[in-house]
Amino acid sequence: MGLPADYLLKQVKPIVSSQNLSSEEGFLLSRMGSGIIIKDLIPLCPWPQELVLSLLEGLSKKNVLEWNDPKSSNPSAASNPLLQQLSDDESNPSVRELDRDFRRDILIKLQTIDQKSPYEILDLPKNATGSDIKLQYLELSKKFHPDRFFRKNLGHYKEKLDFIFSKIQKAYAILKDPHQREVVDRMHTATASSKTTRTKEQVMRSVRSLDPQMERMGKAERYYLQGIESQKAQDFLGAYNSFALAAQTNPDKEVYKKAFENIRPLMMKQKGSLKLTEAKRASELRMTEEMLAAAAEALKLDPTLTEAQIFWAKAVIELKIEEDFRNAKERLLRAKASLSKNPEPCFLLAKLLYLTNDKRSAKRELEEALKRDPRHPGAKKLLEEI
Repeated sequence: MGLPADYLLKQVKPIVSSQNLSSEEGFLLSRMGSGIIIKDLIPLCPWPQELVLSLLEGLSKKNVLEWNDPKSSNPSAASNPLLQQLSDDESNPSVRELDRDFRRDILIKLQTIDQKSPYEILDLPKNATGSDIKLQYLELSKKFHPDRFFRKNLGHYKEKLDFIFSKIQKAYAILKDPHQREVVDRMHTATASSKTTRTKEQVMRSVRSLDPQMERMGKAERYYLQGIESQKAQDFLGAYNSFALAAQTNPDKEVYKKAFENIRPLMMKQKGSLKLTEAKRASELRMTEEMLAAAAEALKLDPTLTEAQIFWAKAVIELKIEEDFRNAKERLLRAKASLSKNPEPCFLLAKLLYLTNDKRSAKRELEEALKRDPRHPGAKKLLEEI
């Protein structure tokens, strides 16, 4: 059976179900509802008109369609919920900021999304590569991300869009995780092969019997991907911990070891910066012992932190730890050289020299401090004492 004459004005509806349908044919049947005119059906499909007509011809040959005369059957939008919604939208000013085609895409995507697999939600084949999955996720994000419509009035489509995007995100999270994807694949295989002879519990037992080695590898990959995300966010401490877990879980994969080794220097610097912040806070609160401990820890983590050298020397001077005076002097001299405009190293060096009764050298350092900052109150006061 071919297409009837004047088919664009004919009504078509499914009359029997068939197991011998392609995914495209099944999609086309799902758009028909209880009957729809062909010219109204074509805009509901994501394909060119020629392909829709070709699929209709194939369905006709399989005798799963019924063709009616619209004059006698009087088809209307009410026979198809999707078409009815699009028709109702025309009188709804709250959704006019979304064009009709996009509203159609939202309604199509929303249909049966709860029953779809992660592959179906992302419109991907089962053999999609990791790169395919990421690219498709980015494409769907560009299309359905709610932020695209910030401050726009979307009416009832706002909730629909949020729901669709949450499903897209969840599907992507599953498929990019090797372990979770393996579970989905095994579930699909087990369900397909079980037909009606196996219970749901039997299927779940099959899924739970994953190879421990595969599970371990999937877990390691998940840790590694978490580390990549943390590194992108400049969270080097989090990245270090994730890469460490990945390397421990699967020590045979060199990329995990390399990532762990490469992130370590960045992690040390970040931890050093955090300890430096603790030293600053302790200095402001005049908690000298805490300042000394935090500065010492910061220097262990990152010996290049000049500010930490200054805080450490300041604490040594205030606590009068004589056995560390020599080390404090050396650190202040290095800080003075590297911070050519900062008066603090000169001032602290003067205090240290004054404590060791080298008043002449102390006076010289105070003059240098005041040269760098003529209004430095500590330097003025100590110079008057000398």
